[in-house]
Amino acid sequence: MTVTIIDNSIEIIQRISEQLMGNQVIKNIFHALSYDEAIDLLHQHEHDIFLMDLDIRSNKAVKLLKEIKKKQKQTIVIVLVNQSEKHIADAFKLYGADYVIDKYHEFDQIPELMNTLAQNKTNPGQ
Repeated sequence: MTVTIIDNSIEIIQRISEQLMGNQVIKNIFHALSYDEAIDLLHQHEHDIFLMDLDIRSNKAVKLLKEIKKKQKQTIVIVLVNQSEKHIADAFKLYGADYVIDKYHEFDQIPELMNTLAQNKTNPGQ
């Protein structure tokens, strides 16, 4: 699996990457700090999962989500939000987000979710 992490904080990207490195199904981890970097990666590689912060620079999270789903419909998109942004989660699901995670209270659930998604990818229909 290929996972791409998009966040304007390199510390968050590193923390998530460290959490995912033990998963043997994940073959590539890419990262982007901005909308433009994420778009470049979208066009350069096939992605299984995009893990993106709602608060990417330039406030282009919705635009990026739409681009991902337009170009690679099968790609799973996980949006990270702050607890105070939970009301926005429904809007992101309407635009195609598969999961919305509160990055301050549910952050530790990311590896478990990735393991579940990896299992489903390698054993579809089970």
